[in-house]
Amino acid sequence: MTPGDYAGLALVFAEAASCRPVWQQALQGWNVVQSQQVLEWMAEGEVRGQVRSLLRVLRARFGTLPADLEAAIQAQSDLAQLDRWLDAASTTTTLTDFRQATSL
Repeated sequence: MTPGDYAGLALVFAEAASCRPVWQQALQGWNVVQSQQVLEWMAEGEVRGQVRSLLRVLRARFGTLPADLEAAIQAQSDLAQLDRWLDAASTTTTLTDFRQATSL
């Protein structure tokens, strides 16, 4: 980890302890523009959000989903793949068409 990573994590914990302003001042001058850990957390959050959106669209359009389909979607961690699936969910007319378009 780089010093910037440590500083970024310190700010995360400082926020949780309600003392972020003090730590921000103490870490002034450190390179905390990007923290690898925080970027990873953000990416994981994007994936979870995309999974939620995809499932929401599918349920709104097609009703209750088969368990195997829901499990396959929840197991996906590739954001680009989830984007393609969301596009397919938005444009296909049946759940069968969606499954065929996505190989699910």
